[in-house]
Amino acid sequence: MQEKVNLVSESFLEVLREMPADYASKFKILKNRLFIPQNELQDLLEYYKGWLIKAGVGAYTDEKLKSRIFAGADAVLFYLPEGNNVEIGHFANLPTDIQLKIPVSNSVPINASDYLHPRDVDYQNLKGVEIRRPLNKPMEIVFEIREDKLKCSESFLRKVVAKLRASNNISEKYPNLSRSLKDALLPLKNILEQAKTLSKSKTPLIPLRFQDDSAAKFFSYMHLVFIVKDSVLLDVYENKGRGFDEFINDEIIYLADKLNIKTLDTLQISTRDKYLLGRIRIAGKWFAVEKKAFRFLVESAALSRWFKGKIGKLFTIRDILNQIVPVLKNADWIDVSKLGRHPDSAGSKNSRAKFELKYSPWTFKTGKNYSIVEFVEGGGGERKSNSFKSRRR
Repeated sequence: MQEKVNLVSESFLEVLREMPADYASKFKILKNRLFIPQNELQDLLEYYKGWLIKAGVGAYTDEKLKSRIFAGADAVLFYLPEGNNVEIGHFANLPTDIQLKIPVSNSVPINASDYLHPRDVDYQNLKGVEIRRPLNKPMEIVFEIREDKLKCSESFLRKVVAKLRASNNISEKYPNLSRSLKDALLPLKNILEQAKTLSKSKTPLIPLRFQDDSAAKFFSYMHLVFIVKDSVLLDVYENKGRGFDEFINDEIIYLADKLNIKTLDTLQISTRDKYLLGRIRIAGKWFAVEKKAFRFLVESAALSRWFKGKIGKLFTIRDILNQIVPVLKNADWIDVSKLGRHPDSAGSKNSRAKFELKYSPWTFKTGKNYSIVEFVEGGGGERKSNSFKSRRR
C-alpha cells in the first residue's frame, strides 16, 4: 500500500503558479518536491502573506503559513549539492501534475539531520565551535568550554545528539535540535558548559571499560554523563530515564561478549533476550532474572545500605552482579507453611501465585515460570527499606 504524502495547500500552489520567473529561480523542483533554501524561507513567507492579503483572505502567522507549505510535517533540513556549491533548505511536497516556472534539479539531496556537509559555511561561523577536517583524517568538532577545548568525533556527535533529541525536556528547551546536525552544535556547547563534575560522594555508576582509567573524567547534565579524557569527549551514557535500559544492555553485552564473561558465579548471562538478564539455579530450580528487576536494583544501589562499602566510589554493573549473585544463589524458601502451598508448585507454569526466596537481608520475589521479579532489601514484610522490582509480571 502506497504511503500517503501530505501536499502543500491549494493557496500555496496558486502562489507558485503566479510567481515571477526571476523569483521562482531561487527555488528548485526535485521529483515533485519543492526545495526551499533556508535563507529564502522567511522571504517566501512574507511573499505568501502578501499574496493572501491581496487576495482578500487576510493575514496569517508565520507558523500557520508554514503548516500550509509543509502540510504540518516537521521542516527537516536537507543539503542540496549543486556543482561546487551546496545549499541547505526544506522540502515541500507537490502534486504530480503541476506545471511551474521553477527550475528542475537532478541533484541528490542529503538529509542534514545526521550529517555535516564540508561545504556548509554556516556552521564554520558558530562562536565557540570549530569544525576541523585534517587531510586524510576524520572530521573533528572542537567546543570552547571556558578555558578548555573539548574535541569529539562525528560519530560521538551523532550519538549524543540522538540522546538530546530523545529527551523531552531538552527538546523543549532547544526546539530546532531535530532540524539538522548543525542546529545541535550550539545547544551541545551550552550543555557542556553547564555539565558538572560527577561527584564520587554520590557513588556514580560508570561503564566497566573506564573503571580502571584514572585519566577518565565524568561530567553530568541532567540524565546524561559525558566521559572525557585528555580533552576528548569519548562517550556519553544515561544514568536514568529511558536510555538507562540501553546503558545496562550495553554493559551486559560488553561483559559477556567483549570480556567473554558469559557466566558469573552461577549466573548464566543472556545477551539476546529482551526481557531476561540471565538464569540462575536457586534451591534446586532454574530461575530467570528479569531485566527490569535488575534495572531497579542497579538504579538504587548507590543509596542501598547493604551495598555501601561493598562497591567502590565509581561502581559498575559487574560490581553489582559480583555482590548480589552469591546472595541470590544461596537464597532459600521463606516459611512456605505461611504461604499455604509447597514450593514445588509455587511459580510453576500452571500457577500465577507469587512466592518469595530469602537470604538475609534480601528477599527475592518471584513470578510465574520461576522468574525473579523483585529485589527487596531489609525483609519481605510490610515495611521495606528498599524495593527493586520489575513491572513486567
